[in-house]
Amino acid sequence: MPRKPRQLTDHGYYHLIARGNNRHFILSVPGGHEFFKELLAQSKEKFQWQLSHYCLMSNHFHLLGRIAQGHQLPKLMQYLLFGYSRWYRLKAHYVGHVWQGRYKSPLIEKESYYLECGRYIERNPIRAGLVANAEQYAWSSYRHYALGELIDAALVQSYF
Repeated sequence: MPRKPRQLTDHGYYHLIARGNNRHFILSVPGGHEFFKELLAQSKEKFQWQLSHYCLMSNHFHLLGRIAQGHQLPKLMQYLLFGYSRWYRLKAHYVGHVWQGRYKSPLIEKESYYLECGRYIERNPIRAGLVANAEQYAWSSYRHYALGELIDAALVQSYF
């Protein structure tokens, strides 16, 4: 059965999710979270997208943002996934698939879903039992609202 085509919309809000193959802790290698954050920062300029929420876990990540041109979404994800795969294979001396299956990219069309996604993303480390409070997790956008790094806080306000 063929897979459904992605919904690509200009100025669309998307919840982007990708998981490590076999749930391997691909982001936990030394320097992994840092390198992925560098890719995120580079991708914002390269693909004209805004990031409002993110969480980098050990074996997967969640991103929530808006992209100016919908047709750029697959290119953005290719940049992130392929860029990290190359780095990871060299760093971990890994051979094989780095990411498990196809990334997920549900289009967010309702304000309530946008708020729910943001909350879900930033509470992910708590649900996983990694921290007691979201501000304790270093690889999430939760702490960055106060510091102004990487995320676009104005994007959250512009949704309403």
